[in-house]
Amino acid sequence: MKKLFSIALLFALLLTGCSPVEEGYGLNSPEQYSRVYFALAYRGLQKYDISAPGVISVQFFANYSGLVALHEDLPVSISTDLSLVEKYNEKMMTQYLPLPQKCFSITVPEVVIPAGATISSSSAQIDFLTEQFDDSREYLLPVTAGAKDGSIGTEGDLRVLYLAVICKAAEIRIQAVGLPEYEVLTTEKW
Repeated sequence: MKKLFSIALLFALLLTGCSPVEEGYGLNSPEQYSRVYFALAYRGLQKYDISAPGVISVQFFANYSGLVALHEDLPVSISTDLSLVEKYNEKMMTQYLPLPQKCFSITVPEVVIPAGATISSSSAQIDFLTEQFDDSREYLLPVTAGAKDGSIGTEGDLRVLYLAVICKAAEIRIQAVGLPEYEVLTTEKW
């Protein structure tokens, strides 16, 4: 009976002990390992084929990863950084053109990752204005994510969602392309 009580007491202590996730695995400043990123940056995106001019809306979510759970809602800002096109072209040996500002609009520039969650509660959205595209061109739009207050870092290349916009004849294809270490979906040769 004493042995059974001792085992039950030990088991109860184990169940009520500190959770390593809540305590950050005993590290000082575990929040420094927290990141905001786009899972889509390495998982790819559906292709959008369209033969008539119009608007193509692309939606995606922001993600959170860290040693500690979010204790409060985290606003994430979505923006673009066309200066990354040249760096991408050098690294990938491609010749994408930066997508002109007149060709897109960030219609949902901020999302919120709720406390305790790892994905935003709603999707960000970029509208592509297809009538503004030139035929037979390949563009790149680097979309970036960041904690609005700057309190949480961004995850290297995963903080950038590279959207390739490929125009050929009367078709437009928009797809995510990644850097080599994350790339899953690449532009196909037509």
